[in-house]
Amino acid sequence: MPSQRPRAVFPWGTLGRFCPAGAQTGADAAHGKQRASHHGTGETDKASVHRHLSGAVAHDKQPHQRSATNARPKLDVPPVTFGQPKQIPNRVDGPVKRPSGTEATTSPFHRPRIQEITTETGGRINVVYRAPECSRVKGTMPAAADTNAMACMPVKWYLPDQSFPDPVDDWFHKVVVQSVTQQDMAAGQTTVVTDYEYGGGIAWHRNDSEFTDSKTRTWDQFRGYATVTTRTGNGNSAEAPRTKSVATFLRGMDGDVLANGTKRTVNVPDAHGGTIKDEEHLSGFVRQTQTYDRDGGTVIADEVSTPWTREKPTATRAQSGGMPAITARVMNTGKVTSRAKLADGTSWRVSERTSTYEKDVVFPRVLEVDDKSDLSRPDQRLCTALTYASGPGGAPTELASRTLVLKGVGGCGQTPTAANTVGDTRAYFDDKPLGQAGATANQTGTEVLEKYDAAGQPVYRLNITSTYDRP
Repeated sequence: MPSQRPRAVFPWGTLGRFCPAGAQTGADAAHGKQRASHHGTGETDKASVHRHLSGAVAHDKQPHQRSATNARPKLDVPPVTFGQPKQIPNRVDGPVKRPSGTEATTSPFHRPRIQEITTETGGRINVVYRAPECSRVKGTMPAAADTNAMACMPVKWYLPDQSFPDPVDDWFHKVVVQSVTQQDMAAGQTTVVTDYEYGGGIAWHRNDSEFTDSKTRTWDQFRGYATVTTRTGNGNSAEAPRTKSVATFLRGMDGDVLANGTKRTVNVPDAHGGTIKDEEHLSGFVRQTQTYDRDGGTVIADEVSTPWTREKPTATRAQSGGMPAITARVMNTGKVTSRAKLADGTSWRVSERTSTYEKDVVFPRVLEVDDKSDLSRPDQRLCTALTYASGPGGAPTELASRTLVLKGVGGCGQTPTAANTVGDTRAYFDDKPLGQAGATANQTGTEVLEKYDAAGQPVYRLNITSTYDRP
């Protein structure tokens, strides 16, 4: 790391990202994957600075066009074109104060954003962005950086050509999508409008990267909104009613350090009456979804997901400067509890699906999936047990060599019999014995359970064989 600070630091980070379908609701979400709990990224080369200054979206003079043949005369597919981008300021309006107390102004840093796309099939996609929430001129600003929940982030940076040794305190907008419209310009089909409503305010986490200058460290890590409500439909009374769903996210804010040195305590409630600690490594996890019968109606179904995290971290590294350790953890979905409203309009059918994973391995695989489709009917319970083949040298794989499905209140703990077995399938790979796989991992045979013999042992029938023309 160079010891001399740059004269200008351009603080855009994720502000140039465009993802209308809800990616602005969480930061670095990782569902069922290994991830680092603390991370920092930065660009310092001239090319990256030029890319920031030139804008996030290039308005192409040459349209994107493909050709198709399919063993027939070449046919040019209509091009994908982008309309004139919308210029949106990144920086919050108004002057900033220098370390000396005097005021300074600088560029609003407009960046182009996609607002119209014409597709190959003649469709048109229009994107509308939310108006800026923060304004110094209008007096609508966060009270403090560490308690900020508005759509703008604090930025400590050095103004271009600034000679002061300390950075200025500035604010930059977080641009989010308000709606996406899909129009059929060829056949005149009904226009589909998807609106996004963001609830609970934005969570801004302190930047805990050890590579961040202590003078510029602030609460600028975007962790998303608490909820995102999605409405789809055109609102025309002659058409079907608009749909509505609400997703609730975990944002990893428990333990975040505040300006006074204390730590946040954050617990997230759910519709089933439970709560969960909003731990750092859970950032981006979808905790709950709710489905309504229509926009303006009532909830007819919901789902609460509980994460599973391996107890032992995959790796941990201490950071310098008093920053929290970087911890890599393996996580997945442990339990999903779903409710569906019955015809009487008041009672619910409740189902529960629980997954069990391996312990004390680097990459745990799912061993059992226990599906209680209706808690009031334990006889409908189904449990699937998975056994995996080993690769060359005993290497673990994700190739299921046996899939056993049992029914009944005993779940996967039962001894398989003709009475409780729903299905039993065995898979062979690379013409090797059961439970082994070669380097190519080609499935060369499949056996299914035919019956249990007089001794209660399973009898299998070879159902499928496969050969491959190349490895």
